[in-house]
Amino acid sequence: MKKLLVMLMILVLGVSTLMAGGQSEEGQSEKEATTLSVMYTYNQASLGQDARVDAWYKMQEEMISAHPEVNFEFEYVPHDAYQDKIQILAAANELPDVFEVKGSWVKNFVSNNRLMPLNEIMAADKAWSGNYKEGVLKNFTIDGSVYAVSIEGGGTTHVIFYNKLILKEAGYDSFPTEYDDFKDMLQAIAAKGYTPISLGDKSSWVAESCYLSTIGNRMTGSDWTNSITNREGASFTDPQFIKSLDVLAELAEIGAFNADMNSLEYTQQRTPYYNGKAAMFVEGGWAINHVIENALPEILAATGIADFPEVPGQMGADNLNTGGTSGWAIGANSAVADNPDKKELVVEMMKRFSNMENAVKLAETGRTPAMKVTDFDSSALHALNIEYFDYMDKFVPAPTYDLVWDPAVIETLNSGIQMLLIGQVSSEELAESVQKEYTR
Repeated sequence: MKKLLVMLMILVLGVSTLMAGGQSEEGQSEKEATTLSVMYTYNQASLGQDARVDAWYKMQEEMISAHPEVNFEFEYVPHDAYQDKIQILAAANELPDVFEVKGSWVKNFVSNNRLMPLNEIMAADKAWSGNYKEGVLKNFTIDGSVYAVSIEGGGTTHVIFYNKLILKEAGYDSFPTEYDDFKDMLQAIAAKGYTPISLGDKSSWVAESCYLSTIGNRMTGSDWTNSITNREGASFTDPQFIKSLDVLAELAEIGAFNADMNSLEYTQQRTPYYNGKAAMFVEGGWAINHVIENALPEILAATGIADFPEVPGQMGADNLNTGGTSGWAIGANSAVADNPDKKELVVEMMKRFSNMENAVKLAETGRTPAMKVTDFDSSALHALNIEYFDYMDKFVPAPTYDLVWDPAVIETLNSGIQMLLIGQVSSEELAESVQKEYTR
């Protein structure tokens, strides 16, 4: 009897071991679910107002529906917090699989092996990649390798939106084309009780991206910009760059801006204009549709667009205007290159987002697509959209500083401009601090 019990125990243990072994092998044979992490700044609140946002969330829905077996980690980060978060993740080598990248980050990210080149992906489908406009991916290209693609061509970061009725009340039937006349007009507007230019620079990029980048490119000329960007001898303490800072300082000194400019976000700078309290505000082409949809009807009807007038002593052409946009990159540490399933997902996602259908929708809503759109329905466009397209036609593109300069340099410049506008530093002092960071 005892012998029988021992044999039964051995049999039970043997069966249990076989079952456990079978479960282990089965568990090991099960394919782990693919996870794709994506980080972006497209705010869902802008759905229906921004064709880029519409295209982005449509792509998300399509990818989730087409691939229920994939764990998509889509993470929205507000624009002004995004740069800090991405820089922290890059320093820790923990970037998402796919994320938005500025042109100014690309050189540093590539030198630290943080981005995966996209040439192979683009070469594999010329029917898709061949639709991109020539030069539109220049800010994302290093030594012939492309590290990001974009849905938008960028348009411009500098547009002056102005109220024709307020200008007329101040004695001006047209927008001045000379800087001295422009300053006189600003003071005449202030004398009528209006804020000449509504500015919201709390996040410290508007004054640089929407003002200084265009003024600076015109004051210094393209050769200086290329030299400082490529570290070929130019200095931030060069007289022409200091003169561009002087322009901003002078505008602040004559009362062109609201006193709380460093306390308002860029979206808040529009409100005084929409309500007829300010004569102007300055942003990029992205604000066109917001003006159309949110300004009071009488304000919209009176709105015109202009660019900064010619400043005496300019070394660059007066039709230089800054532009650029963010692109979509793949983190080099994401193992996308070594994971065929993941790579296929990323390629599909990029194509679903940056395709000709979405490019046409951008054009039809007044935006500038990155792809070559030759046939689209412009009948639904507002007159201000058409005026903006005409505005863009006359310009030669110049780089927006925060898309091509090192982030640390931009941070020093942008925070310094805030101090410059309230008279706490001089143009020379700011230039010296930026140069010090540049040569560190």
